[in-house]
Amino acid sequence: MEFNLPTTKTEMYAVLLELFNHYRVRKQGYEEAVLEDLVLERLEYENPSDEELMQKAENLLKAEHEREIKKYQTEILSKISALQEKLSLIEKSYAEEVENINNLYAESIIKVKDQALKSGLLNSTVIVDKTAQLEDSKNLKLASLMQEKNEKIAGYSAEIELLNSSLSNSSEHFSDIHAKEIQKKFIELTDEREKKRIEVFKYNNSLDEKEQRFSNSIKESKCSLYLRYLDVKAAEYTKDQLVEMGYFADVITCITAYYDTLEPLTAYQSFLADKDLMMYLDFYYEQTALYYKYRAGL
Repeated sequence: MEFNLPTTKTEMYAVLLELFNHYRVRKQGYEEAVLEDLVLERLEYENPSDEELMQKAENLLKAEHEREIKKYQTEILSKISALQEKLSLIEKSYAEEVENINNLYAESIIKVKDQALKSGLLNSTVIVDKTAQLEDSKNLKLASLMQEKNEKIAGYSAEIELLNSSLSNSSEHFSDIHAKEIQKKFIELTDEREKKRIEVFKYNNSLDEKEQRFSNSIKESKCSLYLRYLDVKAAEYTKDQLVEMGYFADVITCITAYYDTLEPLTAYQSFLADKDLMMYLDFYYEQTALYYKYRAGL
């Protein structure tokens, strides 16, 4: 059969179809089986930004940090309450001691005067001096007691003032600690983000491979079905008859006309990838494949 040598794959298949119809097809045409490609659902994962992860880290730790600050404030308030209770006790204790001192010295003066009265020395300078000494001693003790009370009050008040300052700055007290904890949580979340991204990538990539394998199996199935069809259609011709008729010579001429225009290695790889050629070359397929393998220097 005369035909123009193809220069493109499309032209090559058009010529191959003409050759096939000319030499082998005598009855109804071949109806290609409809086999659907496998389409699997991919996972979708939108990587959160660093800003979103930082906000998430803050939100995750917010309640814990608030509880920590609240606990710290409660402890301070408890200390302040205890100090205020001590201040209240100081005043009460001071009033009781003042009363005791006044009573003690009042009794002492009465005893001195009773003794002086019995001795007939009630109005003597000795008694007056003794009474004055007792009064001075009492005033010294009261002054000392007052000083001690004021020192305690000043000490407790200073502690309360310091605690109130800590209470006001409780949030700042934990700011550095909480900032480090948030940063640590942020790093954990970025690690999880990367792990999830890789998992989704690997999963979707495995689906690509599954779909490709399925697509290849469809091509093989179509080729097998077509070859079976050829067996039926060409039953009246033997392979030897087809050789004698020049069918395979024309097919090989057509195919090599196109693939010889390609680089040797490209031609070999492209030839192997194109499984549909099997149904045209039949038992010459392996020989033609070897030809391009040797031509590629493999």
